[in-house]
Amino acid sequence: MVHQVTNFLLRWLFLCRLVDDRAEIQTWPYRPPGYYEHHHPPPPNHQYPQQQHGSQQQQIHEGAPVDNTQVMDIPTYRESIIRSITSYPPGSTERLQKLDELRLLSVREFAQQLLHADEVIRWGELKGY
Repeated sequence: MVHQVTNFLLRWLFLCRLVDDRAEIQTWPYRPPGYYEHHHPPPPNHQYPQQQHGSQQQQIHEGAPVDNTQVMDIPTYRESIIRSITSYPPGSTERLQKLDELRLLSVREFAQQLLHADEVIRWGELKGY
């Protein structure tokens, strides 16, 4: 459960930082849906606007040789959020609505995980563990 709490908090903080920087987000370039399927993915060390600190994944693989022929475009959580936001035109209210929607979704998913954890604990108590 600690992993789920940590994961939720990291995602929540990332989304809150995006909300704090909403004026800048409104200036990010428009990337229509499907843009990344038709263009080469960004290089592994590419820094998105909100990734000022290197991610753990980049720190782990830093200095390791990368075979670009086998690199798949599987976005990280942060990349998928940025792709989702930039799929709307700059300055549009849809970008801000998407941020609110993503924060709400994050809270709902975490609430489901907490309910599941409660059920597991109750089941264990009923079984006598």
